[in-house]
This record gives sequence, C-alpha cells and structure tokens, in this order.
Amino acid sequence: MAYDAKGALAALPDAGAVTVLLDGHHDSDLINRGLAVDAGHRSTFGDEAGSGLRSPVRPT
Repeated sequence: MAYDAKGALAALPDAGAVTVLLDGHHDSDLINRGLAVDAGHRSTFGDEAGSGLRSPVRPT
C-alpha cells in the first residue's frame, strides 16, 4: 500500500518530490528504505514478495 500511495501522490499535477514514510509496521524500516530508492515491493522483499503482486504505479 505504501508504494501505491507514493505512486498516486507522485502522479498528482505539480506534486514535485514525494516522500512516504511508514510507521508502526513490523517491517517499517525495510519498507521505508525501499520507498526511498523506488525499489518496489518485489525488490524490497525479494522472494518473500511472491509472484502475485504488481509493481508500484509510476507516473509517466
């Protein structure tokens, strides 16, 4: 969800740079590091991510 939120916010007109920070989740630190470099869920979690997840939405 954090990757989707970042993509949705970044897609807004005139959004500029978007930073999303997750807090209170058992993997917050790992997810926040992935968000910071636009790694996406699969790249952040590797084999744990599973094959059924979509890549994050990226503005064009």
